[in-house]
Amino acid sequence: MSDIHHLVWNGGLNTQIEIDKSLVFMDDESKPLFINVRLPRESYFVLYASSLLHKIKLKLRKDIDEVLPYIWFEQDGSNLPWNIPIGTLHDVMNPRISELPIEAAASSTSILVWKIRMVYGQELPQNHIPLTNGLEQVQKYWMHQWKQACFVLNGTSKQIMSMKMDDSKAFWQSVISRNVDIFSSMSDKIVPSIPRNIPVMVHRQNYMDFISQPLVIPQKESWKTTTLQTVLDSSEYTTTEQNTLAVVCQGIDVPCSILIEELYRDFVSLDGFLHLILQQQ
Repeated sequence: MSDIHHLVWNGGLNTQIEIDKSLVFMDDESKPLFINVRLPRESYFVLYASSLLHKIKLKLRKDIDEVLPYIWFEQDGSNLPWNIPIGTLHDVMNPRISELPIEAAASSTSILVWKIRMVYGQELPQNHIPLTNGLEQVQKYWMHQWKQACFVLNGTSKQIMSMKMDDSKAFWQSVISRNVDIFSSMSDKIVPSIPRNIPVMVHRQNYMDFISQPLVIPQKESWKTTTLQTVLDSSEYTTTEQNTLAVVCQGIDVPCSILIEELYRDFVSLDGFLHLILQQQ
């Protein structure tokens, strides 16, 4: 794993979470209850829901296990699906740093804070996958994503399907414990030195329901010259429209001239996919 990917893995987001009033006993109904926390970009919200609730357990109206299946997170009324990495969700729903007011982006004393809500309700949002089997369900979903990524990379899923049981457990545990070294050693068993294709997910700014998976196929004998522009060329955007777009990956504007394999190895997410967000410039 590259030094850049170590920085990506350790990246975090200063987050202020407003708690749904129906979840807690309020000392003053006019004052919202907040949790301030730094969340890793490379994880899922669902992996932190329980620990967040434990921070306010003395104020909860119900037991944590009772409310967990009916918890979700949202920003400005839009659901933030638990099955998408936290950093990607942030980048989809928020402007690039270069688009922020000058005083906010340039000030050395400013701390950018992501403001979201923890919501509780029996009726879940339409794009929310119900959690009926806790962390085991999350693990199965994550492993399914890696099987897909493995197939795209190798043309077969046997690299991950043939993993020893202990390796498979260690791989998942590295996500839970945030152990970048173990994660790297396990993912290296899956990602080949010369990928057949690159697993990519393309998101559109402010459209949480929009995800496309273009097939990024290397040109014969010129894989090392295949750039991010390939992804844009395979999208539904015309050349004129492409000129108005910026591509964001892991919170960073990336040039379309960058080599796609290089970008993947440095910015791949915990689910084996390269998540790209198209934003208007």
